[in-house]
Amino acid sequence: MAPVDGEGDPWNETVYIGCSHHIDEDGEHCSFGSIWYAESDERNRRVPVPRELASKEGGATAAILYAIQSAPREVALDLKIHSKTLIKNLTTDLIKNKDTGWARTENSELIRTIAVVLRGRGSACTLQRVDGAENRAMIEVSNLANTEEPADELEETVELSVEIPQAYKVSALKLVTGTQKSFYKAIKAKRKKPERQKTFIMLARTRAEAEELAGRTLTDCEIWKSLLHLDITQTTRDFLWRCMHQAYKIGEY
Repeated sequence: MAPVDGEGDPWNETVYIGCSHHIDEDGEHCSFGSIWYAESDERNRRVPVPRELASKEGGATAAILYAIQSAPREVALDLKIHSKTLIKNLTTDLIKNKDTGWARTENSELIRTIAVVLRGRGSACTLQRVDGAENRAMIEVSNLANTEEPADELEETVELSVEIPQAYKVSALKLVTGTQKSFYKAIKAKRKKPERQKTFIMLARTRAEAEELAGRTLTDCEIWKSLLHLDITQTTRDFLWRCMHQAYKIGEY
């Protein structure tokens, strides 16, 4: 579909999507999204993301969902966002992600809900990538998502529904389009490994020490990737990996 020119047209709206993500002092993911229509527009919102759905792009995904849920069904929406990955997951990769059972799709619950809501709308919805550093509106929506000031009055009105109708709750893989690799990934994703308490404690200690040195809180993924850096010898990497799991038989082993 072609981009929608929404200036001055009540049946077409341009909405800018922003997001923020950080790790709190307890090591939990915290995400916020934001939608921005225009300066001083009462529809501008900061959208809190449920903790269980928080991720790097969870804020932007939640903001898109709130935008299409809150806008009238007959109004066409032109959504401006920064994430190329999120656009692909909602457009060109949507069928592929569905066929693979959403096994390796980040924010799959939110994306599936967006797809369902869009099917029920009676107007067009377009997505366009915009560079946040060069667009004033994108800067405004980013500031709204990253604000540390309490927005109780705004956030009390935000009701993010992620309930997927039973008819759309399909978690199986499509055998015709699947491969051995995709099947293996899907099975692996379904098997949730039990969390090791000792590993959790070491990650928290590492995160706290790294924050003092780097000035920011690292994610678990960043910590694990740092152990695989090629500047570190294989022997040292094995040693650090075992230390993170407290696998050496010393102390209170």
